[in-house]
Amino acid sequence: MSTLNAALGVYPGRDITNIVESSHYQKIGGWCRQGALNAAKCKGAQRWIKPFRCLEGPFQSDALLVPEGCLFDHIHNASRCWPFVRWNQTGAAACQDRNMQMRSFAMLLPCGISLFSGVEFVCCPKHFKEANVMCTRWHPDNPMLAGFEVVVVVEVVEVVSSCLIQLTVYLTLVELCNEKR
Repeated sequence: MSTLNAALGVYPGRDITNIVESSHYQKIGGWCRQGALNAAKCKGAQRWIKPFRCLEGPFQSDALLVPEGCLFDHIHNASRCWPFVRWNQTGAAACQDRNMQMRSFAMLLPCGISLFSGVEFVCCPKHFKEANVMCTRWHPDNPMLAGFEVVVVVEVVEVVSSCLIQLTVYLTLVELCNEKR
C-alpha cells in the first residue's frame, strides 16, 4: 500500500488505481533519499532497481507478442489473489510443463493493491530460433555498386533461459530489378 500511496502523492492529478512490478530491472543513477531538498545535487551511486508501474483508470492487460513457433496461454482463477512474483512463477511453470520457456507475461484482473487473479504468457521452445531481416537501399558513391541493395539479416541462432547464445549477421548485396521489366 505504501508504494501506491507514494505514487498518488507524486502524481496527485492522475487516476492511479493500482501498481504492478516491472518484469525487468533498471539502472538508476543519482539516487536521492526521499525528501531531499535539492534532487539535482544528488550524486549517489548507481543502483539496479525493479520499478513499479502505475496503472491508470480501468485495468487493461498488456499486449503480448507471440512469435511464430510460440504459443499464448493464460491462467485465471478468481479465487486466487496473488502478487506479481507468484503469477510469474505460475506462468513459467506452465511453460516448463510443456517443455518450453516463458518469453513474456502480463497480469490479468487486479483483485487488490499489487495483487492479481491471473496471468497471461507466451511460451517458446527452449531452443527458440527466430530471424529478423532489415533491408536498406544503398546509394554509394562507388558507381560499381550503384543499383544494389544491402540486405542485413540478423539471425538469433539460439536463445536459452533468456540469454543470447549466438548472434550471426549476414551482409548480402542484391541487385535491384530493372524498373523497365
